[in-house]
Amino acid sequence: MDTYREILAHNADSAEADMLAAEAADEMKDNETAIKQFRAAIAANPKEPNTHFGLGYLLWSLKQYPEAMEQFQAELDNDPKHERAMEYLAGTHLQANQMDAARPLLEKVVKLNPALPLAHLDLGIIYSQADLKPQALREPLTAEKLDPQDVNVHWRLGRLYRTMGQKEEAQTEFDKSSALYKEKDDENFRRIAEANARHGDAPAQQPARVVTAPNQ
Repeated sequence: MDTYREILAHNADSAEADMLAAEAADEMKDNETAIKQFRAAIAANPKEPNTHFGLGYLLWSLKQYPEAMEQFQAELDNDPKHERAMEYLAGTHLQANQMDAARPLLEKVVKLNPALPLAHLDLGIIYSQADLKPQALREPLTAEKLDPQDVNVHWRLGRLYRTMGQKEEAQTEFDKSSALYKEKDDENFRRIAEANARHGDAPAQQPARVVTAPNQ
């Protein structure tokens, strides 16, 4: 925020300054301010790299998919090879069940950058719905290699194996998903307990519960 103020002192209409302020607000989970600053950056310079993507991603995280889609497309209009904008635009099409629009985008993304696990995972969903089972299995397996700690990857693999009648493989993936889910839950509890200790609060009591992965 200090850098933001320094830039404003030299240029009151700086898109770069608004971007910095938006990113800072996003880090502080101040969504309203972050959206306002991203919009200000776009107003100052609609061609500023990543401004549309930044706003689109924030709107996407808030499940405001129609406007997020517009922002991802605007970023691609500025930079047709913006991989993340392409990836998330495809994801919003997927949310809207627009498979024909999502598929070519995802196929282009994985050619441009084969190291994006989310793109492979989403492409696997599309191939599965198109009943292209070899491709449907290949894509989430690729995502698993790229990010073996992703709960969702194992969960989707489990569901895919189940539809293919491979019950043992499905259970293995569901077990992995459940274990990772519990691990993340325990890590969140640990962080809360440490924060309480730093501020002198009473120790957090971990609730008795059975942690499971998302519904199988």
